[in-house]
Amino acid sequence: MRPLLPPPPERSAALRRRFAAEARAERPDLATLCLLVGAQADGTLDEAGADAAQAELDRLAGLLPFRPGGARAWAVALRELLGERCGFHGSAADYQRLESSLLHTVVRRRRGLPILLSVVWIEVARRAGGRRCTAWRCRGTSWSASASRPGGHGGPGARGPLRRGGGC
Repeated sequence: MRPLLPPPPERSAALRRRFAAEARAERPDLATLCLLVGAQADGTLDEAGADAAQAELDRLAGLLPFRPGGARAWAVALRELLGERCGFHGSAADYQRLESSLLHTVVRRRRGLPILLSVVWIEVARRAGGRRCTAWRCRGTSWSASASRPGGHGGPGARGPLRRGGGC
């Protein structure tokens, strides 16, 4: 991948102002905040690129079953769609790559750090109608490290976004 360069100073200042305004909003949008951070690290991320990432999150949400049920059903549906069908995953090598921390590249590459994969899970669930989605819980299902690996306390339906899957 090409080296990431920050935006020019005037664009950087505008991005910081937008981030501050979004963060102070009554209901800040997690994806927007992540994309604004991404634009600070990758000066080539423009409105079209951010819109493309948002559109892909919308598209993925449209692939989820309508109201899958309780917390476990949401977790299973998200795991099956994002982890298995679409192939979102992470690996130890991702910790050495800055793009693994940037939402727009995680959405495009289908791989990234656990926290950014969790953002994808949360945003897809929220867009699909999951009403209580926050940074650490989505409809009451926690994405703890132990729930992200086989045999963790979350059981087979609650595995988080760290397992490799297919393509979508």
